[in-house]
Amino acid sequence: MLLTSPGLLIGARARTLEPFLVGCGLTTLAVFAPSLLYYGGGWIQSGFRYFLDAIPFLLPIIAAGSRTGLSPGWKLLIAAGIAVNVWTIPWVYGF
Repeated sequence: MLLTSPGLLIGARARTLEPFLVGCGLTTLAVFAPSLLYYGGGWIQSGFRYFLDAIPFLLPIIAAGSRTGLSPGWKLLIAAGIAVNVWTIPWVYGF
């Protein structure tokens, strides 16, 4: 999951304990926890598709983590995630 979407880690930079962000974090865990217990990974996809249900609740946390801007290292990680996704298109779909 972090190989295809390393930009999600930006949320770890959020240093405030605003009640809204805490609620978003708890909601993310509540939505994602049942997906971790599901045995099927799906058919053909790149990344963990069941995590998509929790990403909307992570977006405010990611926004809070990026308030001060992104360093070149973060931009490189995001570019690497995009490259991984572009690379997997021909591999997954066979063209």
